[in-house]
Amino acid sequence: MSALRAEPALSVRCHLGEGPLWHPTERSLYWCDIEAGSLHRWTPGREDHRSWNVARQLGGFTFQADGSVLLFCEEGRVRRLSEGAVAEVAALPSDPFPGRFNDVSADPAGGVICGTMPRDGRPGALYRLFPDGHFRVLATEVGCSNGIGFSPSGDRMYFVDSPLRRVDVWDFDPTEGCASNRRPLADFGDLPGVPDGLTVDAEGCLWVAFWDGSAVWRLSADGERLARVEVPTRRPTSVAIGGPDGRTAYVTSYGGPAQDPDDPLAGLLFAFPAGVEGKAEHLSRIETQP
Repeated sequence: MSALRAEPALSVRCHLGEGPLWHPTERSLYWCDIEAGSLHRWTPGREDHRSWNVARQLGGFTFQADGSVLLFCEEGRVRRLSEGAVAEVAALPSDPFPGRFNDVSADPAGGVICGTMPRDGRPGALYRLFPDGHFRVLATEVGCSNGIGFSPSGDRMYFVDSPLRRVDVWDFDPTEGCASNRRPLADFGDLPGVPDGLTVDAEGCLWVAFWDGSAVWRLSADGERLARVEVPTRRPTSVAIGGPDGRTAYVTSYGGPAQDPDDPLAGLLFAFPAGVEGKAEHLSRIETQP
């Protein structure tokens, strides 16, 4: 089993960095700081960093086919960022009472799979936002939605409910946008930390960040452990693959409200050579006009 180590890539520090996505046209990396409600963009090689404050809390985002960015925010609210302007376009029904979004992914059919956090003693849930703007519940009693991704063929969907300490796989219809037959793919009860965000590479393998585990693991499509990447911070949160060479992995992390002297790199963005190209992310096609 090969071993790698991630290194700091940018000095920008987040309270809770999450959800990195590589934009192939802009050749830029986007990620969010959940607790700051901000969206970040960085162009490697040009050292061009920009951020937008878009919400009280920003749990995730997708790239829309029309060039805008869809933002999944506090209290189940969905907003659209276009040319610097932010407008609300959808919201989860108030019953069950929604917590904030946490991790989302555009699916092959133009919808968005989006999870919520527990709130006020009530569990989170996993939803699909359909292109016409309505939501459907996929799973209830969710402890912490994380790690949503799709196989290169689009017929398998991956999902992490972190307290379960495993990655699950669903069958997915890439035409109709239907998910079914959820089952365990990989269990991590023997490893330190819990699985958090993930990405899928062009070979169909998964890269999973481990909160409290200081690591990213690469898994085969069958759940076999292929490689471990050391991350020099306690709580890496998610992974994306892109970069100028198309084969660089970027890792976001938790920084906390104050600098931890025992974890001086907390909250930074890290990078390492993945040795494989990333899989292009799907674009959402959510109707945002009245």
